[in-house]
Amino acid sequence: MSHIPDIAINLDPTIQIIYNRTLVQLGLCAFSLGLIQECVNSLGDIVGTGKIKELLGQGISKNPVNEKEERRRLLPYHMYINTDVVEAVHLCAAMLIEIPNIIVDPFEIVKKLSSKLFRRQYEVYKVIIHSRKYLIF
Repeated sequence: MSHIPDIAINLDPTIQIIYNRTLVQLGLCAFSLGLIQECVNSLGDIVGTGKIKELLGQGISKNPVNEKEERRRLLPYHMYINTDVVEAVHLCAAMLIEIPNIIVDPFEIVKKLSSKLFRRQYEVYKVIIHSRKYLIF
């Protein structure tokens, strides 16, 4: 309602990093309180990009032009947020939402999609299991 995400995109990169870190912390807190939908909403944009470390100020992108600036924006190690935990929490929360939708109607994928990352992982898993089934028998 406040359009803060629209405003944060146009601000200084250090403020964008603070905003992204705040979103991640809110998502982790929502998960610990059992607010699963809020957790998926909060973490979805950050995890969906595939550049979690860069968005949280914990890594450097592979663009050599801005490398000096990005090195200055890096946070000290003691302030790092474990990106594996962030991805795991997002996938667990998305699983809690998506699996009931898949069970109810497995062919109605597009309508009730809440996490593209989880759907991709789920489809890869189905392909692997399906291919192993034929290899075993």
